[in-house]
Amino acid sequence: MNTNPRSRKSMTWGLVTMFLIAPLFSWILGVLGGSMAPSEYAAEGLMMLLFPIIFIIGSVIFMKGFNEPKQM
Repeated sequence: MNTNPRSRKSMTWGLVTMFLIAPLFSWILGVLGGSMAPSEYAAEGLMMLLFPIIFIIGSVIFMKGFNEPKQM
């Protein structure tokens, strides 16, 4: 496991993106988008689309930090 500051920073941002930013951001955009749409299920659908996309982005950031080469 890498312990250099750059990889640790990337791993931390990946976890923050997955578990804090993804739910909050998808909820906010879902509610705002759902309030503008005529359908009652627009907010739920938008949240169901945004959350996995942002979660995958966070997991890619996390894995990037986990797989960075060590500095000597």
